[in-house]
Amino acid sequence: MRWISPPERILAILADASLEAGWLTLVYLLVQWTLGDDRTHIGITELAIAALAGLLFARGGSQLSPLSYTALGSGLALLVAGIGAVAFAPRSHDISAVLAMHPGGLLAGVAFLRGTVHAEEGAEARLVESLLGIGLLGLAAFWIVVSISGAARSVPFAQPALGASITFVTAGLLALGLARLASLGAEGMNRHTRRRWLGLLLGVTGVALVISLPLAAILGVPLATAISGVLGPAGMAAIDVLLLLALPFALLAGWLT
Repeated sequence: MRWISPPERILAILADASLEAGWLTLVYLLVQWTLGDDRTHIGITELAIAALAGLLFARGGSQLSPLSYTALGSGLALLVAGIGAVAFAPRSHDISAVLAMHPGGLLAGVAFLRGTVHAEEGAEARLVESLLGIGLLGLAAFWIVVSISGAARSVPFAQPALGASITFVTAGLLALGLARLASLGAEGMNRHTRRRWLGLLLGVTGVALVISLPLAAILGVPLATAISGVLGPAGMAAIDVLLLLALPFALLAGWLT
């Protein structure tokens, strides 16, 4: 499949990783809540990085033999799971105690494996469409359960849950739109049609932000949670990079003043 431009391909890859990280974060929050702990030791950004690593491995390792691919992929998934379970858990010298306190960290390995599902670019539209269809039902069930159980009233739980939910929906729609855009590009597309598609994708992001702000107010979580959910892990990382780049100019302006 021929993509229209490299930036759109990069955006699609980031959307795929954010999509997988969104629903896995919700699973992780449920695991923590079941254990009686509403704190998060690993976030959506770390899970997105794990999914991105799996995706890049799957697309870069397509030339490997099936046996080598399976062996190397399994080893990397176990490594990522170990890092997720230990590196982002409360400090302890007892590994078994760490795993008991933070079993949800093993989902980092699952995120790596989920990233490998996106190996075939040509099948991306069908894959994302199927994941969105099942995921939206699961998302509705998730919020019904946490509302009945009272978990939604806990800000440490509701804040990452809302952000992950918004990321899942926004990244899923963006990934699906870019996959369809790639299909149309392979068949031939004029510039006007391409601009309309890109405008529609940006409009979806704007609508998601408008809808998410009242939800954040209802749940009593910071409005920044809704914004970060729309932007996703990649968007928030980009903001951090821009702020870091702007720091020297801010220091210079302060010195001149």
